[in-house]
Amino acid sequence: MSPAPSRFGRVPSVDESARLITVRFVDLFRDDAANRAAREDGVIGPGEQLPNPLYVRELGMEGSLSVAEDVRVTLLGYDEHGSPTPVEVSFQEFAQVVDSGQYEGRWYGSANNVYHLRIREGYVIQIRQIYTP
Repeated sequence: MSPAPSRFGRVPSVDESARLITVRFVDLFRDDAANRAAREDGVIGPGEQLPNPLYVRELGMEGSLSVAEDVRVTLLGYDEHGSPTPVEVSFQEFAQVVDSGQYEGRWYGSANNVYHLRIREGYVIQIRQIYTP
């Protein structure tokens, strides 16, 4: 079986009953590629470096994706030292967090979180929050 295709995007809303997520698609660049992409977009000048190793390019495309019944969702919570750590949650809990916008306290991030989405046979099978400092 071939690996599931993947995309990166922000998830501004979730329709839990219809099992749909709205996605604003992005490209995610790391390290040297992040600096090149930021220069191409005019965010930094020649010879400048980004303050962190990630750069998110908005693609200006939005769509709805169907979510599999057995989707695996991983958000970033906090460990006992206050560092972001992966936490598996149900799709229902993901929907509540996204729709309420309540990230402060238990969850790392904000409504602008970037997610790695794995898709198989037209359904999202995995949603994994990306750490973006």
